[in-house]
Amino acid sequence: VGLSVPGVAAANPGLQKLLFSFFGLPFGLTLVCSIGGELFTGNTSAVPAAYIKGKINAKQMFKSLIVSYLGNIVGAMIFLAALGASGLMTSKSTAVGLAAVSAVAQVKTSMTFTQALVRGIFCNWLVCMAVWLQAASHDFINKFFAILVANSTFIMIGFEHSIANMFYIPLAILFGTTDVTWGQFINNNLIPVTIGNIIGGFALTTGVFLLTHDKK
Repeated sequence: VGLSVPGVAAANPGLQKLLFSFFGLPFGLTLVCSIGGELFTGNTSAVPAAYIKGKINAKQMFKSLIVSYLGNIVGAMIFLAALGASGLMTSKSTAVGLAAVSAVAQVKTSMTFTQALVRGIFCNWLVCMAVWLQAASHDFINKFFAILVANSTFIMIGFEHSIANMFYIPLAILFGTTDVTWGQFINNNLIPVTIGNIIGGFALTTGVFLLTHDKK
């Protein structure tokens, strides 16, 4: 939505960034948390916490992390295939958005390994904070706004989310105008961002909470 308003982007780029950050991932994470879905990035905090507190064993921890990561990849690819089959990606109404997606995909795959890693770390710190905040909420509205605040912040800043990029960059490769390759996507973005997301979820969120709030 936020990438399909070039007039707003030209006149008020801050407003365009705000629109982009409000639609998409915050709604997706709200649905995941509300219906009991599995998101790898959120699991990098919650699942190790369960292991450290003795609620699950190491095999269960690694199974959850690996299966959720692979499942998120499969889900992204299925949705991309559905979009292609729908014919929406060849319609005039999506041309502007696809051009913008292609430009952003180029930027996302042009970072250094360290840049992508650091952006991944701080992204998942905010994502996992959203998961923790919504867990403390007892109704849908409060869960949504708890997630919206944290998620829209990382999007507006420009941090990197591995699972979102599993859909976003392949969307540009398959249907956009970018010359980004699958190898560039995996090596320049997906690998360092995934590592960063793991560090952000486990170290900055679970690790800090255990140090500051754990009652042994």
